[in-house]
Amino acid sequence: MEPIIRIENLCCLHRGKTLLTIDRFDVRRGEVLAILGPNGAGKSTLFKILCGMRSARADTLEILDTPIQNLSRWSKDRLRVRIGYIPQELAGKCEMPLTVREIVAIGQTGRKGLFRRLGRDDRKKVDHWLDFLKISHLADRPYGELSGGEMRRVLLAKAMVQQPELLLLDEPASHMDLQTREQLVELLDELYRQTGLTILLVSHEVEIIPACCRRIVLLHQGSIIADGPSQIVLTAEHVKTFYGNNVTLLARHNRFMLVPRILENTPTGSTVKKSL
Repeated sequence: MEPIIRIENLCCLHRGKTLLTIDRFDVRRGEVLAILGPNGAGKSTLFKILCGMRSARADTLEILDTPIQNLSRWSKDRLRVRIGYIPQELAGKCEMPLTVREIVAIGQTGRKGLFRRLGRDDRKKVDHWLDFLKISHLADRPYGELSGGEMRRVLLAKAMVQQPELLLLDEPASHMDLQTREQLVELLDELYRQTGLTILLVSHEVEIIPACCRRIVLLHQGSIIADGPSQIVLTAEHVKTFYGNNVTLLARHNRFMLVPRILENTPTGSTVKKSL
C-alpha cells in the first residue's frame, strides 16, 4: 500500500536553530503509530509541518498524495479538511459561548462549506460521535466551561465528524487523570477497530499508547533515533536515554507502563506487572 505520508531529507529551522531533521519517514494507510520523545524533541513541530502550519525544507514532503511545499493558503485549507488534528495547546475561552454540540458540528462545516445548513444526516453524525466518545451528557454545556480532558474529547468528536483520512493527536492525555486516560486509550482502540483510520499520536508518556499501535518512532533532539515495532524499539537503552536510570518499562498485551526501578524485585512490583 502506498504511503499517505512521505518525507525525505527534511530540515526545519527557527531563528537559526535546527528544530527537526528527518532523513526518511513514511506512514502507510491504516497504520497506528506513536511518536515518543521528551519535551523539545520535535514532536509537535512535526505535526505542524504535516498540517501545513510550519514550513520546512525537504526533498519530498507529501501528505495524502499532495506535495505541501509551496501550496496556496486555500489549498492548505482544503487539505486540512482531510486531516483531523488535535493540538497540544487547547483554547480555553471562546469568543462566542458555543456549546459542545456546536463545536462538534463545526467539523461538518469544513466538509459542507461555511454557509450551508446542516441536514438531518449531518446532525445524526454529530450525535453518533458525541455518543461514541461518551460526551452526549455535555452536548448543551458551554465548551469554555469544560475540563481539559473533556475538551480533548470534544475536539476528537469534531475531528471525526469531519470524516478525516488521517488523525493526528498531539499529547492526547494532557490534563487527564488516570481513569480518564485509560478510558481514552480504550476509545482509541475501539475507534481503530471500527474505522481502520490512520492514527498518529505524539506523547512523552508510554502509558497513552493503545494496544492497536504496532509501530513506535523515537524522537530525540530533533532526530529519529529508532523506528519500528514496539518490542524492538522500546529497549532498555532507549528507556534509559528518555527516562533515566531509575525506571523500568513493563509491557503486557502491547500496553506499556513505567514504574520506579525499586519496585522490580518487591511483592508490590510483582503485583504491578500482573495488573498490566
